[in-house]
Amino acid sequence: MSFTERYIKMCEKAEEIQEYKRESRWQDGDWIYDYYLEEDMWENERKYIILVWNGLKCYTGSHNWHENWEEPSPNAIWLPTQEQLQEMAYESGHPGYLLDKFVWWVIDYEKYRYSGEISYPSLEDFVCRDFSSMNELWLAFVMWKKYHKVWDDEKEEWTNREVFNEY
Repeated sequence: MSFTERYIKMCEKAEEIQEYKRESRWQDGDWIYDYYLEEDMWENERKYIILVWNGLKCYTGSHNWHENWEEPSPNAIWLPTQEQLQEMAYESGHPGYLLDKFVWWVIDYEKYRYSGEISYPSLEDFVCRDFSSMNELWLAFVMWKKYHKVWDDEKEEWTNREVFNEY
């Protein structure tokens, strides 16, 4: 699993999604960004991307994970996977409907539909140009669809968007 620094920041600032996870509790396979006290690192606290298993943090990488079980801190940041984000965005019907909405969103259909343009949008019109990973792209779609927010890269926060008719 690969999480960019930007994706971690986007997740941290997505208060609605973090609240959703706090209410539904940790599940096996959840990824979080949390502190871990490393005794061999001069007892400095550092943040790591950590897998949750049986409700406890299971350290990955060079850590001896059998000896490092503990509960996630209250400030742990949930890093949803693409599958978890898709489940959040899914409403009902065939999964193809979700994919259809995602594709129209990716080509910035809201802007395209209200601009009066007839031709197919160019690459500059694609929402995906603003994101560097599929995790970032799916998180932005969920925040747009469920919470009517868009990512402001300069402010590093989610801001409200104008709501047009949903397609």
